[in-house]
Amino acid sequence: MRRMRYSPSFETRRSASLHCWNNGHRSASYIARSTKIPIRTVRYNIVKIKEQGETGDRPRSDRPLRLTMSDSKTIGQWIRRQKDITAREIAEKLFEQRDRHVSRWTVQRQLVIFKFTVEHQNSPEESVMVREKYRRWKF
Repeated sequence: MRRMRYSPSFETRRSASLHCWNNGHRSASYIARSTKIPIRTVRYNIVKIKEQGETGDRPRSDRPLRLTMSDSKTIGQWIRRQKDITAREIAEKLFEQRDRHVSRWTVQRQLVIFKFTVEHQNSPEESVMVREKYRRWKF
């Protein structure tokens, strides 16, 4: 029977590398031998420790969100007050009251993210109706 090789997860590897570094072991080869982590991974984590001071994920430069969390809370309140509000009406309200230029598609995507269902209607003008699916979900 073949022996299974121990393969720690990424978080375990990161924390083991950081632990050894904090205990004064500065040699990548020593950390790799003592923790049984590939030396390339240890070197990568040491570079991250030197740059950031930790081994967590580096910050990413994502595209900024069109709707903030505050806007999402407001949308949730509007839906709770008026169950048959459309995505188009929500987009118009966001423009009028909060000066946010968003399309109804952005509103629909936000509603799906926050566990609201989208029902399609027959009329093209009022094509998307929104209803609350999970009453216990809080914004």
